[in-house]
Amino acid sequence: MAGIMANSASSTMVSGDTTADNTATGYLTRESIVLSVTGGSTFSWGLSKPSASGSVTGLSSATSASPTFAPDVDGYYVVTCLVDGTTTYVLRLGVADISPVGT
Repeated sequence: MAGIMANSASSTMVSGDTTADNTATGYLTRESIVLSVTGGSTFSWGLSKPSASGSVTGLSSATSASPTFAPDVDGYYVVTCLVDGTTTYVLRLGVADISPVGT
């Protein structure tokens, strides 16, 4: 299956298609996220952030096979990747600052 995969230390989210409203159940925590896409040799990544996000939050590279970013606020981030200039994949990531509860 083609699509974007987003991995953080605590969770993984995967897009399975190219539709703009792709969502997954659950959230990634606010920590460094590594992105990857299946197949292809050239990549053009994009990132839409919540309006409260600071200007420093962005992708480590717009053209690498596996860029990273670190969300700075809770909300939805939309990642896009144009692969080989022909196919665009979209993944909508829900990000929340989830901390373990102490006992």
